[in-house]
Amino acid sequence: MLCRYYTEFYPAENESISEAYASILPRIQPLSHKRERRLLFIIGQLCQEHERAAFQEGVRVGAQLTMELAE
Repeated sequence: MLCRYYTEFYPAENESISEAYASILPRIQPLSHKRERRLLFIIGQLCQEHERAAFQEGVRVGAQLTMELAE
């Protein structure tokens, strides 16, 4: 839940993501509209899972660092 709120306030949209997305589109346009949408959905899910895992690891490392500094 914390990760969802974080990504709502700090979206990961930047130039490199836009470029990567633009490079994918010509490769999937030959697919049917249904397959294109499904593929983009899967790619989005993979990206979201990667961001969630990275966020959780960052929180874990931050908490560990805070505990070590408090000792």
